Amino acid sequence: MAQTPVYQATCRLFVAMGGTDATSQNVLQGAQFAAQRVRSYTQVVASPNVLEPVIAQLKLNTSATDLARSISATNPLDTVLIDVTAKDIVPVQSANLANLVCGNLGSEIERIELIKTGLAEASAVSVSVITPAVIPEFPVSPRTKLNIALGFLLGLAAGAGLVILRETLDTTIKDVESIEDIMQASPIGIVPFDNERKSTPLAALSARSTASEAFRSLRTNLRYVDVDNPPKVFVITSSTPSEGKSTTAANLAITFALDGAKVIVLEADLRLPRLAKYLGNDSTVGISDVLAGARLLDDVILPFREGLFDFVPAGKVPPNPSELLGSDHMRALIRTLRDTYDVVIIDSPPLLPVTDAAILSTLADGALVVVRHGRTSREQLAKTRESLLQVSAHIIGTIVNFVPGPGGRGYGKYGYGGGY
Repeated sequence: MAQTPVYQATCRLFVAMGGTDATSQNVLQGAQFAAQRVRSYTQVVASPNVLEPVIAQLKLNTSATDLARSISATNPLDTVLIDVTAKDIVPVQSANLANLVCGNLGSEIERIELIKTGLAEASAVSVSVITPAVIPEFPVSPRTKLNIALGFLLGLAAGAGLVILRETLDTTIKDVESIEDIMQASPIGIVPFDNERKSTPLAALSARSTASEAFRSLRTNLRYVDVDNPPKVFVITSSTPSEGKSTTAANLAITFALDGAKVIVLEADLRLPRLAKYLGNDSTVGISDVLAGARLLDDVILPFREGLFDFVPAGKVPPNPSELLGSDHMRALIRTLRDTYDVVIIDSPPLLPVTDAAILSTLADGALVVVRHGRTSREQLAKTRESLLQVSAHIIGTIVNFVPGPGGRGYGKYGYGGGY
């Protein structure tokens, strides 16, 4: 739409056999001669001998070389015709250019083909204008409708290409099928994305939030994972940091506790503990002190929200977290808690950076792997599964976190979602 319209005019020349001795030339031979030569004549149109007189006649402020870009000559197949085309932004000028170039081209061709016949000279060919150029009514470019159609098709192709490229390069988890293929099981929990999760991470305390309903659904699914031997001790982990494992542990504990279960949460991430911060606790003693023999278990158990559930913080960050968590003291601690509580939730470090979670998984009934939608990659999830299987840990299932859409729409058939 922004391009300047360009107009095109065409003049047609006819090339015939000439000469003074017409009786000595056969008509057929003359036609063949003209047909053979006429293809070469189309190249003459760009010569200065043809274009410079046109520049002088029309008083153009240009050179023959520049003008040649607007002039073209073609020879229709199997004919002795030459079509001279001129383009200009002014309709009248395009017609004037075509007609003048036609006249000059004809004269130049005849001059080139001059032959001597006796005492006189005559041209071997005769060139005449059979169709003069007329002033065009419509521009030949831009071809707006065609350009728009091509632009639409190219835009569609480019958009589709970008989508395909993005899907090819983006290996993050965005669908249930990927999780099923890698983990050999469907997710047992779908937690939707919530803009308020950063400011209010304990979403399960709000009974009417979609996240709260998601955790209730997860609680129900966990009870039916193994009806004969329902798991009591869960290790909650993830592939990498910042996938939401600590907030998942806290919200799951709240959900079980609100249903009447006696729950305790262990902050077993002894490297970068964060769960205590979410629960509003700043205790400097915890599991590390118990495992080191500096404190008794009863001394570090803290109530949350007037005894809704019990919580054991990480305590001081030790120099040897893996050794502490894999010790007999930790095994005995978990046995004690199993006998005392209905549900034991262990918040552990991510699996790929360190081995702590894999060690803990062998002491518990199984592991719950938190997968962050659009962040956890297929490769990371596959390595996570491999890490757990290498220590013969039981993988209870996966929890898909931060799923966009109300209630995790798109994952609805596996949990609380858009179908409801």
